[in-house]
Amino acid sequence: MASLWLAAGAWAQGFPAKPIRLVVPQAGGTGNDVLARALAEKLGQAWKQPVVVENKPGANGTLAISYVLAQPADGYTLFFAGVSNLSFNPFLYPKLPYSPSRDLIGVAMLANSPFVFVASPSLHVQTFQEFVRLAKSRPGEISFASGGIGNSTHLAMELVAERTGVQMQHVPFNGTGGSTSLMNGQTPVMMNVVAGVQPFIAGRKPASGSTTRSSWARNLRSSSERPRRCHTPQSNSSVHCSGWPAKAQDFLRHATADAIRQTPMQKNGGGSFA
Repeated sequence: MASLWLAAGAWAQGFPAKPIRLVVPQAGGTGNDVLARALAEKLGQAWKQPVVVENKPGANGTLAISYVLAQPADGYTLFFAGVSNLSFNPFLYPKLPYSPSRDLIGVAMLANSPFVFVASPSLHVQTFQEFVRLAKSRPGEISFASGGIGNSTHLAMELVAERTGVQMQHVPFNGTGGSTSLMNGQTPVMMNVVAGVQPFIAGRKPASGSTTRSSWARNLRSSSERPRRCHTPQSNSSVHCSGWPAKAQDFLRHATADAIRQTPMQKNGGGSFA
């Protein structure tokens, strides 16, 4: 036991000895990318080594996870996971090339970012109730953008449609294309995490998808304040790795928690860091 403890301690003291890669399964500028870059900056400061964000979008995170699993299990490649990668994909893809419970190990819960229902000014609605009335008067005519089929932004809006009884057309995008399409009115509504749409909100969009308000959005109505309750799950992001020794996992958990605790990250991107 003493030799194993000392060996693990020596590993911890020398880690990290080179830059660390933080792989994000979305394109640059998306919600998880914003949160990941904020974390990478703080971890780099704490560890005295660069933490480099690598964006590998595609296949709802499957490409990024396959890449991470192909890297050496040495602690220098981390994965910034979202709810789609860990919870949705196993039910959506019968031949998924990875198992979250078998191939990935949770290191740290990082962020809780509420979903926000946003609308383009071209739709001329000021509240969620106004949108529901409009959508019901035009069944199947209004389209909504998402980050891809099976993405959390897609399923969150499908939940809203089911709970409110409205019919909409789904238009999936890669990267930040959905936000661009939202603002030019081509796909006039979207559900997204706060960090992905905060620059566009300006205090006028219909409602937050969370049951509580974020501190930055006191003027938005939370889902619990709507006449129809259609709560949408929050998007939880966490760093994962595969194949590490238990002592290495413990070290990274503590190091990540310390970096978050010692830095004022709570208000970044509209989400709250754990």
